[in-house]
Amino acid sequence: MNEKKSVSRSPGRASAIAVSVLLVITLIVNLVCIQLYPAINAFMAANLNPLFAGGNAISAEHLSPAEAKEASLRMAQQLEREGMVLLENKDNALPLAQGAKVNLFGFATISPLYGGTGSGASDTSSNVDLIQGLTNAGFVVNEELVKFYQSSGISRPEQGGYVGSNFTPAEVPVSQYTQQVLAQAKEFSDVAIVMLSRIGGEGGDLPADMYQAGYSTTDDGRSYLALTQEEEDLLKLVKDQGYGTVVVLINSSHAMELGFLEDEGIDAAL
Repeated sequence: MNEKKSVSRSPGRASAIAVSVLLVITLIVNLVCIQLYPAINAFMAANLNPLFAGGNAISAEHLSPAEAKEASLRMAQQLEREGMVLLENKDNALPLAQGAKVNLFGFATISPLYGGTGSGASDTSSNVDLIQGLTNAGFVVNEELVKFYQSSGISRPEQGGYVGSNFTPAEVPVSQYTQQVLAQAKEFSDVAIVMLSRIGGEGGDLPADMYQAGYSTTDDGRSYLALTQEEEDLLKLVKDQGYGTVVVLINSSHAMELGFLEDEGIDAAL
């Protein structure tokens, strides 16, 4: 009887010993990692981080503040280039000619989104905006149209952080576009760029019905990822002006409903 009891308890003892040994090893490894954090971090940065790729592995620990800033800017530009998607390009409308004059339509052109909400937010005070970016690239932006949006009285809603997302549309009603504004833009350039934005991130579900959620009085039954009535009106207004090239820029944290890009009058989209 004693032998049988001894045999039956043996596997249990073995399991307990194995778990105890693993716990001790785990504790030791964690303590070692804490002590060797600088070396491990330097190795990971030098071998896995695209900032330091290309044969000249440099530890982040050895970068000066100016060098770290420059490396971060290079990576941001690389991510932007690789993340940009050509959604539509009828008859090779893009690229635009170097130095072309362009009209920028849509409130988003003066108030673009650079990220999301919650941990997707960041300090954007020193970001290069669309207008400056196009200017830096050699294009000539219609400043009169820019002033029109700046004085429109429209503003983008403040985002309240993790649980305070505000999905109220920010677009200038077509009723504010005077014939003088439209005529000046058409005379300035035959190229129109329309920019549409959508915010998003952790902490807030996107409205499935903008009207029912209380964010719009005109978009009954429309989700946040669809065009608003004001955006539809803006696109129609721009297309009705007879521009030679109409480009749509989607500035969004989400994949929008983009079937409208196939419509007549829209030549390209990014």
